[in-house]
Amino acid sequence: MSIFPDFLQGYGPPTQAQLVPAEIIARYRGRLPDALLAFWQEVGWCAFGEGLLWLVDPEQLADPLADWLGHREALAFLRTAFGDVLFWHEGQVYYLAVLYQRVHHLTGRMDILFEVTLCDERYWDNALDRPTYRQARQRLGALTRDEVYAYVPALALGGSEDPATLHKIALREHLSFLAQLRG
Repeated sequence: MSIFPDFLQGYGPPTQAQLVPAEIIARYRGRLPDALLAFWQEVGWCAFGEGLLWLVDPEQLADPLADWLGHREALAFLRTAFGDVLFWHEGQVYYLAVLYQRVHHLTGRMDILFEVTLCDERYWDNALDRPTYRQARQRLGALTRDEVYAYVPALALGGSEDPATLHKIALREHLSFLAQLRG
């Protein structure tokens, strides 16, 4: 039986899955919730919802997240196709909305995140911007694990939220660039 069955039923099966080695699971034991580590063991680091959401290796986003937050204690574990990052810090899940340069508190429980928040169709359409994602995917093709759809020029530089201005670019570089624009 799955750790998060409703989430998997609604947005699975996972794609582009990468097995998470046991030593990585051990490295994060006590630093990330057990439910998340069990989910990594079950599905790996992978994409859901046709690539709108990605479970990620926290190390992949450690430097860009530190650029945003000014410290290295937070651990990224999920990201969107637009580069927004969900991270764990001090027993809570936060959502870094990079396009709008805001951090939102979500919950302290992984089961609530995956089985309630991320099972809500309105959340996918509004917070995760699934309609724009579908347009971008149709026009630009599917993303790899190291890419995002980004507005060019960036919104912080006066760019438009017109889906026609979206481009595929490198995930880490995009996050670091947007962090630098924050000033």
